[in-house]
Amino acid sequence: MEERVLVGSVNDSGAYLRYKQGRYFEIEAGQLKGDWQKTQYLAIYVTQEAAKTSGAENGIQFYGEISDLEIKDGIGSKTMVRIFIDRWETLDQTIRPVGYGIHSYMLTTKSMLVEAKELPELFMKFCEEVKLWRMLRWLTTKVRTELDEKLVDRARKIQAYQIGYDSVVIDHGSQVIQVLHGEEERQRLPLELLERQPSRVFKMIRGEIFR
Repeated sequence: MEERVLVGSVNDSGAYLRYKQGRYFEIEAGQLKGDWQKTQYLAIYVTQEAAKTSGAENGIQFYGEISDLEIKDGIGSKTMVRIFIDRWETLDQTIRPVGYGIHSYMLTTKSMLVEAKELPELFMKFCEEVKLWRMLRWLTTKVRTELDEKLVDRARKIQAYQIGYDSVVIDHGSQVIQVLHGEEERQRLPLELLERQPSRVFKMIRGEIFR
């Protein structure tokens, strides 16, 4: 079972310093949805605004293992959830926003947190998406993940994996992988091949992108 990570967005320098020094993150309980209680790790995404005045890097640099949760009353009738960690760990490289952001929080896995270089890469939800992304990363480090929204926690799908003028698209509805050069479709592969014959998919995509 993949270890899960809650990535919380920090919008101002005061909050960033409190969270960093106090080893916690705080969020309104009403904003939390789904299986957030199953997360084992916490990471913080520092917005550009918070980075400007705190000296921190814009992106995700710090994470830690969750040690405790505390429910407390906030301003007015708001209930707040405070998530504590044992200590902050530093990623080998800061995950850059590259034009994307997080409005409130998002969930990802620890393996993706450690591997990712850019924020939209953390959006991947299906094993086929992760497998194809890793495959493309073997071909080149210059893979850009394009989402349908600039706020990752509001995005619904991955539009494409972009490599220069070429793009690789998973169409879950048609169960195919498309390789496009600009608007021109150069290859269409059954999605099931990614599981059954990954080496064949790798060779066919490589042949189209580097021809």
